[in-house]
Amino acid sequence: LLEEYLHRRELMVFCQNVIGLRTEVLEGIPVHTVRTGDVLSDEKLKAAIGGGYDMVVANIVSDVIIAIAPAVRPLMREGGVFITSGIIDDRRDDVVAAMNAQGIEVIEERINGGWVALACKVRG
Repeated sequence: LLEEYLHRRELMVFCQNVIGLRTEVLEGIPVHTVRTGDVLSDEKLKAAIGGGYDMVVANIVSDVIIAIAPAVRPLMREGGVFITSGIIDDRRDDVVAAMNAQGIEVIEERINGGWVALACKVRG
């Protein structure tokens, strides 16, 4: 799923112990910036991360995806894509409900071996 959307230029990645891996491609060379912390409560971190990302990616457990749902929308530019995976199929509906509550809708879904990956966009 990620490969289909990776043509975009800026990427924000959430993973279990690293929050805020920013990847930009400048003159064909990837540039990475890594920040760690709690994106829900750390105002300094939020300011440092900023917003306007073409893509936000989270490959973490459902409870964390649900918890960060309110933080995702401010990170995305209009038309940006949020790709999330690491979702056990039994928790899929919970994650989708959390995204919908933030005005983020699923545009593509993949299920493989009991695991779910979602591509989402901010509703206009």
